[in-house]
Amino acid sequence: MDYLKVSATARYFSDIRRLVNISFIFFFSLSIFSAQNENALSLLSRADSLVKAGKPVAALSLYRSVGETTLDYCIIAQAEVGKGRIQQSVGNLERATKAWRSVENNCSMCPSKIRSELVYYTVEGWISQGEETMAMHLIDLETSRNPDQTWISKLELLRARIYFLNG
Repeated sequence: MDYLKVSATARYFSDIRRLVNISFIFFFSLSIFSAQNENALSLLSRADSLVKAGKPVAALSLYRSVGETTLDYCIIAQAEVGKGRIQQSVGNLERATKAWRSVENNCSMCPSKIRSELVYYTVEGWISQGEETMAMHLIDLETSRNPDQTWISKLELLRARIYFLNG
C-alpha cells in the first residue's frame, strides 16, 4: 500500500515537473517571438523614415529584412506595402504586383485600422497598374470585413475613382 502512495506521489511530481518545463518553453518561445516582432517593427519604422527622407533603395533593403525577422503576417503585410509602393514608383510593375498580392494574402491578420490602411494603399497600387478589377474586388472584400471607420470614406473615394476610370 505504501508503495502505491509513493508511486502516485512520484508520478504527481513528475507531471508537475513536465508541466513546468512545458510552460517554461512556451513562455520562452513567446519572448523570442516578441523580440523578433520588436526588431521587425523597428526595421519597418526605419524603412518608413528612409522613404520619407527620399532614400527608397535603402528603405527597400530594410523592408526585405522585415520578412526575414518575423513570422507576424501583419508586420509582413506592412513591409510588403512599402516594397510595393517603391517598386511601383520606379516602374517595376512585376515586383509591385508580387507585393500587392502578398499584402492581400497577409493583411487579414491585422487589426481593422491597420488592415484598412494596407488595403487602401494596395488598391491605389492596383489602380496605378490599370488593374481596376483587382482593386474593386479588394474594396468589396474589405467593405465586407468591417473596415475601420477612418478608412471607409477613403475606400469609397477609390471606388468612385474606379467607376470614373471605367466610364
